[in-house]
Amino acid sequence: MTPLVFHRAEAIDVTQIPNSVLAVIGIIPPPAGVTSNFANPVNIRPILWVFCGIGFGIIAICIFVRIWVIFKLVHPIKWAWSDIIFTFAVLTTVGSFVSILIGATGFGQTGIHSWDASVYKSISFRSRASIALGILLPPISIGLIKITIFLMYLEVFNPLKLIRTMCYIGITMVTLFYTVITILDAIWGFPLSRYYVASNTQKVQTLNLPKGIFGLITDVFLFLVPMVAVSRLKSMTMRKKMGILLIFSTGFLAVLSAGMNIYWRVYVNVHPDHFWYITAIWIVTITEHAIGLIITGIPHFARLFRNYGSKTKFYLGCRVARKEKETKDPVKRSEELTESDPSEERKSRKLYPGLDVTTVGGTMGTVISKTYQETRTEQDSKGQHPAAQYPADTHWAERQRDIQDRFFDE
Repeated sequence: MTPLVFHRAEAIDVTQIPNSVLAVIGIIPPPAGVTSNFANPVNIRPILWVFCGIGFGIIAICIFVRIWVIFKLVHPIKWAWSDIIFTFAVLTTVGSFVSILIGATGFGQTGIHSWDASVYKSISFRSRASIALGILLPPISIGLIKITIFLMYLEVFNPLKLIRTMCYIGITMVTLFYTVITILDAIWGFPLSRYYVASNTQKVQTLNLPKGIFGLITDVFLFLVPMVAVSRLKSMTMRKKMGILLIFSTGFLAVLSAGMNIYWRVYVNVHPDHFWYITAIWIVTITEHAIGLIITGIPHFARLFRNYGSKTKFYLGCRVARKEKETKDPVKRSEELTESDPSEERKSRKLYPGLDVTTVGGTMGTVISKTYQETRTEQDSKGQHPAAQYPADTHWAERQRDIQDRFFDE
């Protein structure tokens, strides 16, 4: 094997050194006053485990929502180009996350200080596999995610000619750049015996800054595309425009992540403690991938909430109301039952207090009955029927109304 150099004055030819000796040689010399700890080094690996776990969870949610919408809510079922590219983006993203986990577990050296990382572990198969996958997969996965977002914009804003042109330009730029980056990584980094040559290692690391800068430019471009599209929708109300902008504002988080990515790439290039500070790059990379996958599924999330949002609100509202009813104080409930309801009192009032039509003779002894009896006695003494006092041509309805007014005014 060609001599291996890790920030040392002289090259190390590992083929001439026993493994027992390589196990006590650090990648870089420790700082003054610090002793290398190869047995139990200080590490920040659990942070990467947590971020990878969150990333896998977001991937699972995005896949579930997309599949549910395609097969349950879209009729007839059809696949768009964005769905096909999304599939490859997810596969490469999973591979990128797995490579990060490989480097942060076992013989992988990510997340520990470089002076605590022995040469023996650094050239182990596990460490070399994580380095190889870490070089090759992240540029491919992030490139496919960006292409998926551009294709999604084409599907959503297809009637707008300017947006179509911007998306085609973006797809072309992303495809060309990440293809070139992938080819250069493959030439300089594979096989890994070539990558371990100092000159090739430095060449691969020189690509870190261009990757970060191009990632920031494309993220800003992806963030501006929906802004331009919404501004050209003349017939849409301002409220709907703001709603769409809020939905696509997730892209601003991607811009922030890209900016942080540039900072840490520059820092790692100039700092010798590579294994420790590359953790920050992987955290930002995981965040970028997760945000990108969320953006690719915005139309699917919107359609899912539009179909099931009202049902969910209704269900949650019923649950809350039932819970409040069950937790209500029994004493208060009994007090509420004993209290009289004014509306019920109003309903129970009779229009005519002396009238009872539920029983025969129910009005006996009331004011109405007394009036009726006096009138009846007077009429009997005269031998006259109540209707006899009206002219013959008086309509019967008028006669009945007059009788009712007479009897029920009191």
